[in-house]
Amino acid sequence: SRGLGDVYKRQDQPRHDLVADPQIHRGVETVMAEAHASGQRDDIAGEKAELHPRLALGDPAGARVGFRKAEAAMIEHGREAEPTFATLQSNLGIAAYTAGDCEVAAKHYAVAEALLRTLPARAASDLGRVVANQAVCDIESGAYEVGLERLDEAERLLSTDFPPGHPNLRSLAMNRAWLHHKSGDLQRARHAYERVLSLIHISEPTRQAEIS
Repeated sequence: SRGLGDVYKRQDQPRHDLVADPQIHRGVETVMAEAHASGQRDDIAGEKAELHPRLALGDPAGARVGFRKAEAAMIEHGREAEPTFATLQSNLGIAAYTAGDCEVAAKHYAVAEALLRTLPARAASDLGRVVANQAVCDIESGAYEVGLERLDEAERLLSTDFPPGHPNLRSLAMNRAWLHHKSGDLQRARHAYERVLSLIHISEPTRQAEIS
């Protein structure tokens, strides 16, 4: 996700910050590994070298092509109820949003959310990331009340797996500020921006320790 420092340089133009999915490779990697193990040479395995650089979403259009092929392979083998399929749908949503297609992104997030809510062993943060990114689409479309409800749920979920100051929680706080800013509630936006700054300060010692 983008660094918040750049956002704070231009608070007059708030921008979303997607909550990162650390499993962004896994949805494709699993399909490719199983294709090799079974002797299948499908399009996903064949384009492995080209797909990897695109997973960072520097090439969202290319990433979408790869994820769609992974999606087709999983559907073909009846694997739509697996956790990996939810990860794949989340990644498709991120790629679609990054390409500027929020409507399609929301559809992928909805599929991921519905599946994750049925999985007893899912991590709270897995669902939290999807709900947080759904809120980004809500903000884009002007559905501020729904977006705020999703941000509240996402914060509860993400807080169970991440400490204060974690980048995902900072992104979430930034999205909350962005929502209030876009909806015209500048007082709540100011308080939300101040919270983001406090989270940055909380995380600074950890970041410095990692650098040293």
